[in-house]
Amino acid sequence: LQSQRGYIATAAGMAGLIATLNKPEQARCVDAWIARHDASDFAPIRRAMQKNGSYHPLGVIIAVLQKACGSFKYKM
Repeated sequence: LQSQRGYIATAAGMAGLIATLNKPEQARCVDAWIARHDASDFAPIRRAMQKNGSYHPLGVIIAVLQKACGSFKYKM
């Protein structure tokens, strides 16, 4: 569980950092999502991973964050 938690926290944090450079309001949402779900060891993402085991974990993490905070597709 601790290694999963670390993986998820790192990936979600990186998503928040990328959002900071592109869409600050989304970054605030991601940061709030992380804070809200930290105590549960990111249960929403772990549940999604169990249901979607054939997908890469990073894809599942970004899908959960997109559902909560919007698309990570940025225009260049």
